[in-house]
Amino acid sequence: MTENIEQHPENIEESNAQDMENLDVKKQRKPLFNLLWHVLDVSTRKFDREKASNVDRQKWARIIISAIQGYGELMKDSELEDIEERLTKLESKQELESLR
Repeated sequence: MTENIEQHPENIEESNAQDMENLDVKKQRKPLFNLLWHVLDVSTRKFDREKASNVDRQKWARIIISAIQGYGELMKDSELEDIEERLTKLESKQELESLR
């Protein structure tokens, strides 16, 4: 007699805890995306000012580059997390099918 893995309470609790953790991480990322977007907006406007000196433009350019790098890292982490979730679901599904 083969048992269905999904019916075990331990697996359900573990899965729910992992889902809650992932939601927390995603909730934490959203304000970071918004903050970086705001930094990019402000720094781009400051960089484009006609009265800005070359030294000021260099400073704002460094901030723009850092914000873009941070934004890219957050995007990469988010995409990797999504891929990991999909892979875990596929592996669970495959494991269930192999038990049948």
